[in-house]
Amino acid sequence: MAEAALEEGSAGLADAAGGALESFSSGLQSFLREQVAPVRLASHLAVLVVAAIVILVRRVDPPDWNFPLHTLPADVPLVQSATADTQLARRNPIVEVSDALQRAVLPFTRKSEEPAVASPSQQGAEGEPVAVTAPSRVLSIQVYEVMPADNLQKIAARYDLRPETILWANPKLESNPDLLWPGQELIIPPVDGVMHVVRTGDTLSILALKYKVSVEEIVEFPLNNLKSADSPISRGRQLIIPNGTKPYVARQVAMYRGPVPANAVRGSGNFAWPVSGHITQQFWHGHRAIDVGARAGAPIVAADSGYVIKASHGWNGGYGRMVMIDHGNGFVSLYAHMNTVYVRQGENVAKGEQLGTVGNTGRSTGPHLHFEIRQNGAARNPFYFLP
Repeated sequence: MAEAALEEGSAGLADAAGGALESFSSGLQSFLREQVAPVRLASHLAVLVVAAIVILVRRVDPPDWNFPLHTLPADVPLVQSATADTQLARRNPIVEVSDALQRAVLPFTRKSEEPAVASPSQQGAEGEPVAVTAPSRVLSIQVYEVMPADNLQKIAARYDLRPETILWANPKLESNPDLLWPGQELIIPPVDGVMHVVRTGDTLSILALKYKVSVEEIVEFPLNNLKSADSPISRGRQLIIPNGTKPYVARQVAMYRGPVPANAVRGSGNFAWPVSGHITQQFWHGHRAIDVGARAGAPIVAADSGYVIKASHGWNGGYGRMVMIDHGNGFVSLYAHMNTVYVRQGENVAKGEQLGTVGNTGRSTGPHLHFEIRQNGAARNPFYFLP
């Protein structure tokens, strides 16, 4: 009887303990549901508040701590700077260059699509402009030193000018826009237009008519220093004609005038690219051709079938080593600045046949192919005929 009672008491205690444990677990879960959820919510709200504060702080300028430098000991280093003035201030805080600590100035750069004036020291390895501090238009005549791989379009873009403006300001280039070489100095006008040296008989009205502008535009340009339309202009004086233009003068070249044999190969009229590379200069008023930059020694092929009327290894007026092909249908193609020439005058060539290799001969600032297409003697834009 005693043993049975003991067993029954143990079972009762176990049931009571189990019930208590189950009740405690249920209560704990209920507590966590009621208390932890608000804690998690509060933590999320705290993160959002901190993020909002950070954003506001970033939008607010820090205070301008402006206090005299002479209150600092002489051996306290200042913020590093590249200017001589701040280096002097570091050695002598009482110098009058600045009487207070200044906030650092962040450099402002322009994108490469927005040309900025860049000095030769700011050019890249290939003569390409690098990002520089955006300048305002300099109202003065400047001098630019030609860099390797330069051409008039690239130089004009650096100064936000039309290439014709630089062409007209440098008379030696007017008959040959490719007459460039590294180290050459070019005159850069401050605005688009024409720079004119006054000759005997010139008047403001004559110049306005010649360059297709108004007399007022010439008088009002500050660098001309003219008081009125009646101001005298002396011989030898240099004037800037803003927005002035000059007529195009066709470039004269010597070409083969001999007979073309009856059995000469004729072209199809469908041109193909003569070389693989990238366009470095397009067809424009002063450059009736396209330039294709490529590595020296790259193959140059005939853009269409035809008869070689010129294959020269000489200077050729700046063209350097060159080939000309008469396609027998009114078209002539020209390939210049070649390194080597594989064909001879009087040969027939098929479309795609190699004529030579890319070079840097004649007047050239880097290896490229100068390619022209002429139709009945007139220069045409090769882009109209190439795929």
